[in-house]
Amino acid sequence: MSKLDRQILAQLAEPFPSEEIKWKPQATKGDRALAVAYVDARVVAERLDQVVEGDWSFDWEQASNGCVKGKLTVCGITRCDVGEQGDGPQGKTLKTAVSDALKRSAVLFGLGRYLYHLPAQWVDYDAQHKRLAHTPELPGWAKPGAAQNGIASIPDAKTVNTETGEVEGPIPSESQWEKLLDQIASKTHMIFEEIEVVIGKPIDYKGMDAQAIGKQVKELIDAHISDRIARENAEVLAKAREEEQTEIPI
Repeated sequence: MSKLDRQILAQLAEPFPSEEIKWKPQATKGDRALAVAYVDARVVAERLDQVVEGDWSFDWEQASNGCVKGKLTVCGITRCDVGEQGDGPQGKTLKTAVSDALKRSAVLFGLGRYLYHLPAQWVDYDAQHKRLAHTPELPGWAKPGAAQNGIASIPDAKTVNTETGEVEGPIPSESQWEKLLDQIASKTHMIFEEIEVVIGKPIDYKGMDAQAIGKQVKELIDAHISDRIARENAEVLAKAREEEQTEIPI
């Protein structure tokens, strides 16, 4: 079994040949359409075969509402996502949901992820045949061998501003990620200090993952709310009893 290392992930994430990229209209406005790029599940499977040969497998199980839960295992690592039947040329079928689940699971390993960063392109639309009038042009960084040719990777990719929630700016470099993580850690510490003041109890979150931290905070806040409600109810009851004792009989 191969080890899922940086080299394999880089090979999996390499842009697909331009002729393998297909386009479909995501939204239309008159004779113009917003073009969205995608690849067939066959192309994804071929890339997996090329990079890791037989060291991958895909399993799926049918979920509710016609969806499919896919589990893609590459070099012993499993990642999951859900596929939808969609509105493809063959209609809503189980086959389209399985293919969608494979492609979405593969994105978690980097396959085709760059397609989500393509700039929006409005092109001429053939409303009569419900198709794009011509094929959009891929930017240089979205073509095979872009890195070897000195073309910057995903220059138009966007990230989320944690202060405003708006999408802006390029993907941070490794050093920028480290700085960003330090800022997040600092803010997390401040947030926990505020929570500790509110609930009156310390939170030991060091060495815990995000899910465990969230669970502990929820339990502490729920307990704090329950205690507060109990105190308020006790105060109301005590006040009612006091009013009963001081009430003047008629």
